[in-house]
This record gives sequence, C-alpha cells and structure tokens, in this order.
Amino acid sequence: MLFPVVLFVYNRADHTKQTIDALKNNILAPLTDLYIYSDFPKTNSDIQAVKEVRCLLHNINGFKSVTIIERDRNYGLGKSVIQGVTEILKRHDAVIVLEDDLVTHKDFLTYMNKMLELFHDDPEVFSISGYSLPNMRSIGTEDYYFVPRISSWGWGCWKDRWEDLDWDIKKYKQLISDKRACQLFNCAGNDMLDMLIHQVEGEAESWAIRFDYNRFIKGNLLTIYPRVSFIKNIGMDGSGVHGENTCKFDNEFDCKRLINVQGIEKKYTHDINPLVISEFKNVYKRKFKSIILIYLRRYAFYNYYKKFYKNVMGLLK
Repeated sequence: MLFPVVLFVYNRADHTKQTIDALKNNILAPLTDLYIYSDFPKTNSDIQAVKEVRCLLHNINGFKSVTIIERDRNYGLGKSVIQGVTEILKRHDAVIVLEDDLVTHKDFLTYMNKMLELFHDDPEVFSISGYSLPNMRSIGTEDYYFVPRISSWGWGCWKDRWEDLDWDIKKYKQLISDKRACQLFNCAGNDMLDMLIHQVEGEAESWAIRFDYNRFIKGNLLTIYPRVSFIKNIGMDGSGVHGENTCKFDNEFDCKRLINVQGIEKKYTHDINPLVISEFKNVYKRKFKSIILIYLRRYAFYNYYKKFYKNVMGLLK
C-alpha cells in the first residue's frame, strides 16, 4: 500500500505546474492518490491568479486518483496545512506533503514510501524529509541521517505522530524561561527560537515552527534527511507568501551520488553526527531583522516601526 500525497497550492500557476509535472514523472505516480488543497484568494488582486491555478488543477492526470479541495474562504498556508493534513490522516496511516514550489526527483515517492514504512514503529523518529541541504560533505556514504529539526520542503508524517499536537503552543512560557531547553530547541539552527517567538508574540502564522515545537516537547524527536536531496525548491525567488529571495538552499539532483532507494536498510541506532549539526547551524542562523523585531515588539515600539516602515515604502514606490 502506498501513502497519499497532499499538495497545497495558492496563486502561482507556473510554480504549481512545474511541481505537478515533476510529481507526475515519479515512478510511483500512477499508483498514488493525490489530494490538492487550493486556498481562496486573500485579496481581490489574487482572484485571477487563483483562477488560473484552479483551471490547471482540473486538467491533471497521471495519478491513481486526483481529489481537489477548493477552499471557499482564505485559510492562509498555516491553517490550510494543519487542517488539510489532519483531514487526510483520518483516512490514511501516513501522508506525504508538498507545497506548490517543490520540484521532486522521480524517486521521491519511492524514497518517502520506503522510509515511512521502515520507521513507522520507531518512536524516536517524528518525520521524514525529502529535502537535504546542498553540499552536505559531512554525511559520507550514509543513505540518510538524523537531525533534531523538521523540514517543511517535501516531508512525510504518520497519523500517530500528528494526532493530539499542541498547535496553540501551550508550553511556550515554560520553554522560553528554560535556558537549557532553549539551547536544545536551537540545536540544529539558531533561527528556531526566534521563529517560535514570532509565532506566539508576533503575527506569524506558520504551521512549520509549531510542528517543530511539538517534535521538541515530545522528547526532542528526530527527522530523517536523505544524503542527497529529492527536492528542489523553486520558490525562493520572492514570489511566495513567506518566501525570501535567496539561492543558498538551491539543489540540483546529483546523478553521481544517487541513493539506491530499494537498498536502504533501517538503522536501529539514531546517532547524530555533530558535523551535520554544525553544517545546519552554519546555514540556519539568526537574522538581524528578526532580532530587532523581537526587541521592538517587547519594548512596545513595534507598531511605531510598522507605521514608519509603511510610510517609507510608500515614498519609495
């Protein structure tokens, strides 16, 4: 039995087409059920773009089945992912999740299904990632590695890990006041705690940082990453709702270092390579803007900053 794919789309028809075309080229695509959640326009300026995406969706073939859920009001990505994955996991034991800017290798579905099957009963593994950072030299010849950090770019999770998650972050004060816990939460990237602070104290609506918070409070569980990436993120061009314009996460599918997916074997120990952690921390750093916003908000200057920023941007237009 293969696990279904759930895809979340919004207003980027070109990105969505590339994502679907690549997914359709996966070896297991004809045997895979595909669920697509299309969010409603947030503003009038998005109406036409959303229509173009939905028109594209209704011409998809190449999968075992295609189910399209068109939202009749705007959910935003965070709420859409949480509710959508919850709905699919009521019918399936595990799910593979994509967003509209993730181009997959033809073996992506094979890899994800294999890993979800292998580690289904492993309580220390929280999720599976199809993405891996570029130029990870510390991994060697291992097919996969463990990191205490989730990935939101082509990932999979099981029903029992997803059930009863604390999306309201009820233990936030307990975590934020514990210096050692904060250090552990930031173990694989010093950006994590800042993102959690923005989620609780600010205006962020991220499902991913809340998912990682749950990974942490359940025992600092692990995500499995592949040695080479099965995912290329084509959305780091400034076009996404939350995306920045950067090339530091860019991946090309490495033909010389391909993983023999069928030959992957389960590891019964979960050793974390300190060199891998070092590479993660070198990429996922605190952002100066993030630090400033936290201090502005906590010292009640944030609203003044927002007004000033809007005025400046208005003058520059």
